Amino acid sequence: MNYSLMKEFYEKNKEIFIIFGISILYALIFGGYALCNQYLLILYPANGIYLSSILFGSMLVCTIFSPYISHYLIGIKWTVILGTFGTTFWLISFNIDVPYLIIISTIFSGIGSGLYRSHQFILIKKLYPINVGRNMTISLSVFNMFGIITSPIIFIMLFLDISIYNVLKCFTIIVIISQMLLMFVKNVSNEGKDLNYFSLFKTKIWLLLPLSQVQAINFTTYFVFIPKNMNGNFNSSILLIAAMAVVYSFINPLSTYLIGLLFNKTKSNKWIYFVASIVFSVFACILITYMFKFYIQHKIYDYVLISVLGVLLGVYDSILYTINMIVMAQLFDENVFCVQRIFYCLSVTVFVALVKILPFYVYLGLIVVLNVLSLIGYVLLTNSIKYDNSDKVEYEEII
Repeated sequence: MNYSLMKEFYEKNKEIFIIFGISILYALIFGGYALCNQYLLILYPANGIYLSSILFGSMLVCTIFSPYISHYLIGIKWTVILGTFGTTFWLISFNIDVPYLIIISTIFSGIGSGLYRSHQFILIKKLYPINVGRNMTISLSVFNMFGIITSPIIFIMLFLDISIYNVLKCFTIIVIISQMLLMFVKNVSNEGKDLNYFSLFKTKIWLLLPLSQVQAINFTTYFVFIPKNMNGNFNSSILLIAAMAVVYSFINPLSTYLIGLLFNKTKSNKWIYFVASIVFSVFACILITYMFKFYIQHKIYDYVLISVLGVLLGVYDSILYTINMIVMAQLFDENVFCVQRIFYCLSVTVFVALVKILPFYVYLGLIVVLNVLSLIGYVLLTNSIKYDNSDKVEYEEII
């Protein structure tokens, strides 16, 4: 009897379970990628910032061609799986003392990430296109759980003085297992029409460009700007970054789910979410300025401040990221994710360079300015189309 009820419950919610399962695998794989990214500047302080530029430069080039690889060669599912192998190679290279291998593996990681990240949500959208808004909310929030899965383990291992290289070996195994499980996901078909995703550049997609730029500068701030300044201002930089990641990782997916749920239910005045993002960006910049310019180290307060920053960034990072992905899935065809990744990769490549070039306060001011531009772009976009918040496969006005 219980088995019958469980089977009935599963069949009734099969779609949600599948989306949840795929997104967990995404989270595990991205956890390994994020681990390498987060400690790139710590393990390679002299060249880490240049490696980050190489990473996103190669990611940009691959993202441009990824729709053609998917459409004409191997399909959406296998594009995702092939892309994840760049992360495996990157993880392995951190443990092998071979000159210049880290440069080669960083390039391959960028290529792989260009394939994987540009198509991971296309796979989600194409599996069950009817409930795209709900499924995107689930997938985004579960995917953002990569920190919950990885950060506590990393923090405990580092706290117990276990080498970061042993942590990397553990995640190499986790990523390989996740890749194998992804192979059991149902394949989905590409669009039957000829591929011309560059036609999207002629649409109002440009109005979403600032949203992608906010995502890019937030990523750069979290993975490059903060580690760079942490390394120069704090003695226990590795442990502090791990502590921030633990707090961030618990706050971010919960906030992502709540933002997605509220945004899907909000019928009007959706611009209020952008105002909230601007407010959070200001608070984040103030706290970062205090920590790196005015604060004097104190062992206990170091962890209090870094935890507060983790909470603030966890909520802030979830707002425009969630909105951007849901809006794109609802209003544009599937190749918009590739266009968005092009915007994103190009922006990250530039912002990583700006971390090195721009004065501290100018960089932080740029974060707030991009949030304001995101609000303007979204208002212009939604005022020019009929957007009724429902889950639809396509909107002819946009695509």
